[in-house]
Amino acid sequence: MNVATRTFALHELASAHAAAGFCRIHDPDATDAPQSPDPRVWLKEGELERHARFRVQHARDDFLAGRIATKSALAAIVPHTQPHAWEIVGGIWRQPCVRGPSAGLAVTLAHADGAAVAVAHDDRWTCGIDLERTTRDAADVVRTQVSPAESAWAEAAPGDASRWMLLWTAREAIGKAARTGLLFPETLPATRDWRQEPNGSWRAALGDSDLLSIVAVCSGEWTLSLLVPSADAGSSPMRETLQWFADRLRETPPVVSAPVGSSRCATAVAP
Repeated sequence: MNVATRTFALHELASAHAAAGFCRIHDPDATDAPQSPDPRVWLKEGELERHARFRVQHARDDFLAGRIATKSALAAIVPHTQPHAWEIVGGIWRQPCVRGPSAGLAVTLAHADGAAVAVAHDDRWTCGIDLERTTRDAADVVRTQVSPAESAWAEAAPGDASRWMLLWTAREAIGKAARTGLLFPETLPATRDWRQEPNGSWRAALGDSDLLSIVAVCSGEWTLSLLVPSADAGSSPMRETLQWFADRLRETPPVVSAPVGSSRCATAVAP
């Protein structure tokens, strides 16, 4: 198992910090048969019950990886706590909510095909994260979920699946930040003004406001998007955190595949 965390400062909230978490359950370079971590080490009773309800092993592993990444991030920003001290429970819209040794914290998480990413942060800050494989043929599904202008932007680069995945992960990140996921898609603002930065990452504005932005990266076979306040989107800590996620993902080949829009990929906020 590979677990990593990184703390970073928030520009919008003076003196506040967040933490990024990453987990890969199985090492793709391992020669031995993969062994999943003992969920009892990481999960509380309610989480163990949900873990046991998944019928296939890769779904159990993805759920566990998401919890490990999230709890490791929480432990990174709250001194003298251990990951297993925290519990992630579902809110009214199935959004992840935090129970643990410290109040005033929120989390956002995503898992796909053997990897999990998360951000733990002060609950006054706004953040949503999503992760998917770049190689999926997602155009037909994504086109039904985004605006005509967004579709036109993706179609301007025929054969480039990454643009459709940028739109999809951005859409999910927006829903997670709103804490409703894709349950009410008509209420979610569209992205606009996508541009690629000199370092290869992407940035987009959101709706009619300049308060929030999408920052995203395509790394190897992965696409990751974060919704954050625009004041943080261009900051050095955010750029470095995005690169940190890219580096972790570049080392992580997918282990399974599911089509975009399937039950595994469409649960935007389910913790």
